Amino acid sequence: MTRESDVLIENYIPGKLTNLGLGFEQLSRIAPHLVYCLITGKDSASSRVLLNHG
Repeated sequence: MTRESDVLIENYIPGKLTNLGLGFEQLSRIAPHLVYCLITGKDSASSRVLLNHG
């Protein structure tokens, strides 16, 4: 599914998907075009969008 997706929106606590092996670094290797958006209601300073510039 990651290879076919353009955007992933994460709304877990920061680091949750990384701990599951589904973080930006892991998924950007599979799908370099992926826009990875982190949104959390717990800590608004943690909300950000990550892009693979490589």
